[in-house]
Amino acid sequence: MGLSVVPQPNRGLVRFAWRGLPQPARLEIYDAAGARHWRADMAPGQQELRWSGTDQSGRPLPAGVYFVRLVGPSLDEKKRLVLVR
Repeated sequence: MGLSVVPQPNRGLVRFAWRGLPQPARLEIYDAAGARHWRADMAPGQQELRWSGTDQSGRPLPAGVYFVRLVGPSLDEKKRLVLVR
């Protein structure tokens, strides 16, 4: 799928992009300890999503290294994300 995360490092809005999804998928954000802080469901054909650096409740996440995971029935891609404040 070619998951990309830009810009790196990031101070605000992050853009996640990939080639079109053939089936539903989910985008997740984890911290270095493996705790999931955010997730969103993706529709087939969707090619990007923007994220503001917040947790699922809308609170800003602290600076640090996070991991992005795009997962679906036949898909599992991971990327590193550095969030600075």
